[in-house]
Amino acid sequence: KSTAEFIRLPVMASKLDEIICVYGEENLREAYDAGKGVFLVTAHIGNWEYAGAWCAQHGYPMNGLGTDQRDARITNLIAELRNAGGMKALGKASDLKAMIKALQAGEIIAVPVDQDARKAGIVSPFLGYPASTPIGMAKLADRLGCAVVPAYCVRWLDTKKLELHFLPALKGRDGEPYGSNLQTSIDDCNAIISEWIRKYPDQWMWMYPRWESVERGDLD
Repeated sequence: KSTAEFIRLPVMASKLDEIICVYGEENLREAYDAGKGVFLVTAHIGNWEYAGAWCAQHGYPMNGLGTDQRDARITNLIAELRNAGGMKALGKASDLKAMIKALQAGEIIAVPVDQDARKAGIVSPFLGYPASTPIGMAKLADRLGCAVVPAYCVRWLDTKKLELHFLPALKGRDGEPYGSNLQTSIDDCNAIISEWIRKYPDQWMWMYPRWESVERGDLD
């Protein structure tokens, strides 16, 4: 269903207010107004693409990270659809220069962190099981002082409506800046995302091999 909705994004971009109820926008606004850039940390749950498009349609400068698909035509299609929704397709999460440039310009980068990061991540509990988790977002937050705002967009069952939630910006433990302690920062982020998935298990794109690299011992 998310894929079908994504394909319709060029048609729906100007109508998102009709189908999305928003909660906690003040959390995003506060982080954005600080002027240091924002990571909008999310997961492949509900309709994550419409979350970014809603932000773009309401004046937030949105960038979406992506990965190259096996078929270049699919990669290009995803970029075109995001552009149609008002987002900029930033490219790979490994493109640090592009990410830093966007953040220093005070822009927002949407980052899904619920996929296996393999050797590029650190191991952290995810739904109660150890999983390699991306760390670039936390490291850049510590380095640049940008905010990290969790956000998710889920469906109201049996309706065409969505609800978009922006949570308060993540903080480090014991008053530390988020990202200064990499392990606890990632642990706390994973705990929040795990909570969303437990609440809406049928809306999470579970077919990704989330725990594969740890289960196979690839990180040893």
